[in-house]
Amino acid sequence: MKSVTDALRVELGAFPAHAFDDKLFRPFVEYLSRQTDAPEEFLYCAALMTVQAAIGNRVYCQTGRQQVKTNLYVLLLAGSTVARKSTAVNIVKHYGRELENVVNAGDEFVPVDSSPVGFLMPDSGSLEGLIETMREPGVVKRFEGRGKDKIEIEEPEHKDVLNSGTAVYSEFAGFVDMIQREYNKGYESFVLDVYDGQDHKRTLKREHSYIKNPCLSIFGASTMTQFRQRIREDDKHTGYLQRFMFCHVPGSSRKRASLVEIGEPDREMEVWLVNALKSVYLAAKQLHDHEHPFHLSDDARTVYQAAFDDDQQYIKRQGKENAEFAGMLDGYFGRLDVMKIKVALIFAVVERVFSGDGGSPSVSGAAMTRAIDVIGYFQRSTERLLRDEFKFGKFDRQVKQIIDKLKANGGSMKRRDLQRGISWLGKDFKEVLQSGFDSGLWIEADEKEQSGQNSKMIRLCETAA
Repeated sequence: MKSVTDALRVELGAFPAHAFDDKLFRPFVEYLSRQTDAPEEFLYCAALMTVQAAIGNRVYCQTGRQQVKTNLYVLLLAGSTVARKSTAVNIVKHYGRELENVVNAGDEFVPVDSSPVGFLMPDSGSLEGLIETMREPGVVKRFEGRGKDKIEIEEPEHKDVLNSGTAVYSEFAGFVDMIQREYNKGYESFVLDVYDGQDHKRTLKREHSYIKNPCLSIFGASTMTQFRQRIREDDKHTGYLQRFMFCHVPGSSRKRASLVEIGEPDREMEVWLVNALKSVYLAAKQLHDHEHPFHLSDDARTVYQAAFDDDQQYIKRQGKENAEFAGMLDGYFGRLDVMKIKVALIFAVVERVFSGDGGSPSVSGAAMTRAIDVIGYFQRSTERLLRDEFKFGKFDRQVKQIIDKLKANGGSMKRRDLQRGISWLGKDFKEVLQSGFDSGLWIEADEKEQSGQNSKMIRLCETAA
């Protein structure tokens, strides 16, 4: 029997704004909230990804043989009535560019003979373009002389390297389309390979590329409908989707704002934010330059272990009801587990900046507790999506379409109106409708109209509502 706690883990979807500090994250989100009516959840995700971009691969936490870095893959999923998903994603672009301008403008930040500092991956649109941006310089071959005096000369290649940065996709569906094209074959495998931050080598017939210390983050947005249309059923069981944190907002609680209700940027606040992000970058750079990794404090280890044990017990209880679903959930929770350390590491860097702490870099128990609260939200979101939304087969999509239509009309519709609203072939509609009757998703009942005629009504059952 499912406990009350277990039920709450699935049903409670409130974003843990309390877990974000009041030195940087909350002022950041409060400021953004005055300029957009995007859901608060999206704004916190944007702030988190902006700060993460400033940190990049400059800090890590050693756990076993793995160097855990701060890179994250985050996808905003919006219902059809939720606006401003692209606005939230483009926040990272805006402040990433502003930070690049400020950091590269100062001689004290960037040595003359080094590549300019970057925080955003270019919109290359291809795997080759991404690898070209991230790879280390190799050698360039050229020929001198003619005829029998012709000789081949190898010289060091000169190129800018951006091995740490955030790839931003305001329309994630377009990104999915792109990586599934023939010329981008291997893109998905590359995204999986570099997620853990290990050095990446690729050898082809005419090419050898080496990416050192990669730290690729991905931040995108999509409607649920577009996402479901492009993801295959098999993707649910691969490490590709498991590496994403899903922020799903089916309907925003914020009032839609008109153009005149949206505030304008405040120059003073803009300067403060960019300078704060610069401070985060410099703190991370200093730790990198002096080779000081973070370590988990004893309190952080205790808090993390308790959360890990709780997750394992929860999955075990789920397995008693549905072993197949519990096995799939275990794969997603396993990926989310390491994200607790990634988010705690981001929080720890910000704590270090605003506290002025110059001691040994450490992740506190408080930072880990806050990170676990954040990841708890994504765990609940993931479980709910796996149960209710990530159904990619044709029949599953059709059932979901009828449920959504009925919910949008108070849970009940005349059969003829439902069929007109769905616009399927009569045969398909009858088959899916009958399957819903058999599964107990909806029922059919007679209802007398004012004219005295009876209408067939389709009503959602409590299990589907």
